[in-house]
Amino acid sequence: MEPYKYPGSSLIVPGSSGGGGGTSALVGIDIVRQDIPSQNQGGNSIIYEGYTPEACTLAEIVVFMKTLNTQGTYTATFTNVTTGNTVLGSASFNMQTLSANTWTALTLTGTTSDLTFAADDRFSVTFTSNDAAFDGSGIYFTMRFTSQTSYTPRAMDLLFSTTLTSTQATISTGTLPTGYRDLVIRGVLRSDRAFIGDNYQIILNGDQNSANYQYIRIFATGSVGFQRNATNLHRLIGYCVGNTAPAGAFNGFTLTVYNHERTDVMKSYSNYDTGQPTAGTSNNNSINYVGGQRRVTDAITTVGLELVTGDFLPGSSIAVYGLK
Repeated sequence: MEPYKYPGSSLIVPGSSGGGGGTSALVGIDIVRQDIPSQNQGGNSIIYEGYTPEACTLAEIVVFMKTLNTQGTYTATFTNVTTGNTVLGSASFNMQTLSANTWTALTLTGTTSDLTFAADDRFSVTFTSNDAAFDGSGIYFTMRFTSQTSYTPRAMDLLFSTTLTSTQATISTGTLPTGYRDLVIRGVLRSDRAFIGDNYQIILNGDQNSANYQYIRIFATGSVGFQRNATNLHRLIGYCVGNTAPAGAFNGFTLTVYNHERTDVMKSYSNYDTGQPTAGTSNNNSINYVGGQRRVTDAITTVGLELVTGDFLPGSSIAVYGLK
């Protein structure tokens, strides 16, 4: 019987990108939920490995088999690699004592040090069959860790938000915190232009030079249109309702700036917005989708928005999130 490490089976726990079939999540939540490939299990030991980037304590292990194995023996071991000891109340668990199609919590060790993991400590999980005719299926395990600190990891952090209380020509974030992969900006906008709508533009790092930008746009207000790089408007990213739109009408939008902290790529972004520029219930809604790029590679530290014609009215707001 040879150990078999399933391809891509490393389980990289809190705050990391997992390999292959592994599942990533956060300390303090169910962080490992993994299926066992029964087609490779017969006569093999399948090994999963993982680490804990933050200090935490193992709180629970739960296992499941939809169909129990009837051939040979089938055991599971859960080990704290740092201490070299099992985290279970016994050296291993007999999976054939489970009730079919039922989640079962395993008894953990009473040795606190074996359940305690520092940052970068490792654990391993091994499922072992001694018979090539293994016939179990639908096999899963879950491990839940709880945080030892006040650290609260998140996949997305709020970096900046504002809601206008007076008319304003631009909305700007100021210098944003660093340490994020992408920026997602959401909000609602309305122009004081005495018309049904107004186009709005992006400002990255204070750069308002249209020659540094390009865009392509698909839009619809009853019929579908297409636009690319209108003269002197290469920074255009969307459309918002004007001041003749129905009372309370604002355009909602979601703008994403990709890989904004990298200094080796031009900065691509995409924006989607929708709103109601005219009254009534027929052919009166607008949608815009814009893909654009600032053809400069410096890291983005500030993001701003401005209108082509008017100013932003009170109630317009944005919230900026950093994606890990």
